[in-house]
Amino acid sequence: MNRVSMSAVLFCFVLLSAAVAQAQSGCTNSPENPTALLGVVGAGGLLIARSRGKIQSFVQTRFGKRR
Repeated sequence: MNRVSMSAVLFCFVLLSAAVAQAQSGCTNSPENPTALLGVVGAGGLLIARSRGKIQSFVQTRFGKRR
């Protein structure tokens, strides 16, 4: 799967999980608190996206360039 289609699938999954949470009569009385859950997932994705380049450059300088 290429990067664009994987991003589209992930985006649809996030939207569908929010729709399922809304079907439980909203975020106010849901036991899982889907708003907080989606916030944690989004923050994790942002953290991984921002640190990916730094991790790759560290690994390449530490262990040499591998293919």
